[in-house]
Amino acid sequence: STQILSALKGQGLLWSNEIDRGRANTLLGNLERWGADNYILTCNAPAQLAQGLSGYFDRILVDAPCSGAAMFRKYPQTVRDYTPGAVAACARRQLEILDKAAEMMGDEGVLVYSTCTFNREENEDVIEAFLAAHPDFELVESRLNCGRPGFDLRQLTRRAFPMDGGEGHFVARLQFHGHHQPVRIRQLERSRDPLSEAFLKDNSLFAPEYTIMDNRVYASRERLLAVPFNVLRQGILVGEIIKGRFEPHHHFFISYESLRQHELSETAGLCERFLSGNSLPVSGYRGFVQLTDRKSVV
Repeated sequence: STQILSALKGQGLLWSNEIDRGRANTLLGNLERWGADNYILTCNAPAQLAQGLSGYFDRILVDAPCSGAAMFRKYPQTVRDYTPGAVAACARRQLEILDKAAEMMGDEGVLVYSTCTFNREENEDVIEAFLAAHPDFELVESRLNCGRPGFDLRQLTRRAFPMDGGEGHFVARLQFHGHHQPVRIRQLERSRDPLSEAFLKDNSLFAPEYTIMDNRVYASRERLLAVPFNVLRQGILVGEIIKGRFEPHHHFFISYESLRQHELSETAGLCERFLSGNSLPVSGYRGFVQLTDRKSVV
């Protein structure tokens, strides 16, 4: 997700979805550190997304849950979970995810499928079964230089084994030639709130464009979307309105380098003192300020 955000360079919209809440929260932390506002992170089943996002996406990456044979070297305990039944169950789940991804594909869009396992059942066989059920998709060149051709007859998929460098992966690139009527998602109106506006004007250089949802204030260049899903984040979480005061969020401070900073590294022990919950003998500031240790924002 962060690699795609970097490639977008502030344009377009990245929609990341992770069905496992624990993994989704980890992903949220990574996305926050990127400081971008053009993403949505949801925690939903693919079937739920497909119901409301028909024909919505230009590009879809399915990083499918798999049996994880490429992780054997890194996590030896995973060998015990690798059974014929587990492989078959993964293949069924992967096809179900691909089926739902196909429903969300826009005209002439590109669907990329990847795993970190080696068997054919979860890789080439899944792609062949998908193509048989979806004749409006075409298997095309992966455009990858790493690894070697896969085991499909046309050798258009790509495999990277451990001897090729890394742990091991499979990638297939599919072009959609059908048509889905794209869904239109309503945009949320911009908000106006004196507490939020005062904070934004005092702590940023951009126009105070923001949206308030459930007393949380989100900043973004584009309007946020009224999506009927379990949204963990969209835009930058500026802060929260609590009992008549504005409480800023860390996401805002790590997203804008222009904010006031105070460096703790000049005086030994100040960083530890702050992280232990103690007040600091620092003066000359009014309002909120970033505390840094030269390398990262505290």
